[in-house]
Amino acid sequence: MLVVALPRSVITPAKFLHLGLLTVLLGWASLVAGQESHFKIFKGDSEVGSIQAHRSTHAGRTSYVIVSSAEVRMIWMQAVRTTMYTEYEGGLLRKCFATVSLNGNMRDSSNLSTHQGERWAYVHPQAPYRLRSTNDWTTSRMYYEEPIGQSTILVESVLQDCPIRRTGPSSYEVTLPNNDRNRYRYKNGRLMEVQVDRLLVNLVFRRV
Repeated sequence: MLVVALPRSVITPAKFLHLGLLTVLLGWASLVAGQESHFKIFKGDSEVGSIQAHRSTHAGRTSYVIVSSAEVRMIWMQAVRTTMYTEYEGGLLRKCFATVSLNGNMRDSSNLSTHQGERWAYVHPQAPYRLRSTNDWTTSRMYYEEPIGQSTILVESVLQDCPIRRTGPSSYEVTLPNNDRNRYRYKNGRLMEVQVDRLLVNLVFRRV
């Protein structure tokens, strides 16, 4: 078994949560001037949650914070909260992390950081590894830009390049590693709606 040493600068999401940096980042995002976007989450005709997206640029760095919260009945009621933080410097992806909590317990987490020009990735519960992808397009970025001409998207939750295809005018479909599909619809370059198709539930995010 190959064991890869984790650089000191690479911090797993569990350490982020332990140090309280997630709270700091979200508080910082609320104070820094930027672009806010809000979406409501629907299951069928029922509103089940909301998404808040924030993009800000400061000192040559652009950061995205995407937070969602929903309560969805899948056999039983489940409270799902997701958080993504993605940061670019000079137009290049430098770091990101994502967490998913279910009923107050962390279910999934991932983290990407740049160390001496190399990207290091951690996806719970795997060991950290060097990420070969040089893709600078992420799902966070898709909340603010239409991915015109892109063939793959780096999905923060799995830290993999996932195929994206254009399905119609300003409409795109991202296929995740487990074959789940997310469909994005834009109008005049603004994201208007995301359709999230899963095995047990289908959700729609609509811009407020």
